[in-house]
Amino acid sequence: PGEIATTFDAWSVALLLTLNIPSLVKRNWLIEQISMLFVETNEQGIPAFWPILNAKDKAYDTLLSNYSFAFKNRPGHFHNGGIWPVVNGFVIAALESGNAFELADKLRITLEAQLIANHEEHPFPEYIGVYGNQANGIKNLSFSASGLIIAKKENSASFLSLTHNGKKE
Repeated sequence: PGEIATTFDAWSVALLLTLNIPSLVKRNWLIEQISMLFVETNEQGIPAFWPILNAKDKAYDTLLSNYSFAFKNRPGHFHNGGIWPVVNGFVIAALESGNAFELADKLRITLEAQLIANHEEHPFPEYIGVYGNQANGIKNLSFSASGLIIAKKENSASFLSLTHNGKKE
């Protein structure tokens, strides 16, 4: 409250793009931001929120006092740089809606590889840590599985059947 948020919120960006809300110039800029973020994470995925907050950041104090049961927002984890499969599924749909098929394919391959690599020990994790590519949080989550389903569905954006202003996009 009272501050302008400059954090990249991947799910919000994915919804904006999938619903075709921004102008073409802004859509292209947002897709470029996703592309740069994918490179910045060494092509591990798109974190739910970015940049990662560390102890030296003023906003990190808010994270320290805002959790249930146990603190999960260590740098690179949970809502502090964690890569959520469900969010990445929506980002892939958004990229396809913006005709960024090559980037969507790279992200899809990455998401599937991460879920396969972690499947024995931690199937369908809540999130994947940006450092070390390890599955974390609760496992066997249907919303994480849905991220993979959305990502693998041909023409993901149409599959979601999202509408804007009452019109199917």
